[in-house]
Amino acid sequence: MSFTGQRRRKQTLPSSGIVHEGSLTKHGYNLEEGSGKREAALDRAVKDYGYRETVDKLAALEGVNKNRPELHAKVKADISYLQRVHSASK
Repeated sequence: MSFTGQRRRKQTLPSSGIVHEGSLTKHGYNLEEGSGKREAALDRAVKDYGYRETVDKLAALEGVNKNRPELHAKVKADISYLQRVHSASK
């Protein structure tokens, strides 16, 4: 068996451009939790990172979960919550 010199490239996921990766989890955000706990975690994240960065993080989560209807719906509800409660305080 001879080696032809061709190598397969390792497949990588596209970069989301997210700053402070994992920071929503650090604040207690988990899609398995109820809406009250998720909203409290998002409030803490907005306080630390600001409205825009927090929404960007949720938008990335929305894209990752686009083929999981239940989780996708939760992320959309969380984005709506942020828009309703925090958008005036950008």
